[in-house]
Amino acid sequence: MFGEYQGLPLTGSMDRAGMAGYGSMRLEAVTDSGAAFVCTADIDSPPTQKGRVRGVLRCTGGRELLFTLRNIGPDQGVGIGRKSSGGDLLILFYHASPDEAARRFPAVKADILAAIK
Repeated sequence: MFGEYQGLPLTGSMDRAGMAGYGSMRLEAVTDSGAAFVCTADIDSPPTQKGRVRGVLRCTGGRELLFTLRNIGPDQGVGIGRKSSGGDLLILFYHASPDEAARRFPAVKADILAAIK
């Protein structure tokens, strides 16, 4: 899993079952000051009728980000999240291969940003 929030590049992992609505997810980054920024989620909700998985990431400093994941193929998908309406956007791309997630993230991020404008 690879992503970005407030300019921080995030890396992480998700249980495979998380893509189906039941599992856990962890994201982490190191801030400019060298501090750790960590977010975790226990995913325990079935997908919506449109196949979206929703949850809450609990992050360092008590920050909570609401997120939605959408599978776009076998063992891969995209996610977006926010702390609140109009807040900074969390963008995620997950793939079974961490290298592939990192490689494809810039294009996924550009597509998501273009779609929300």
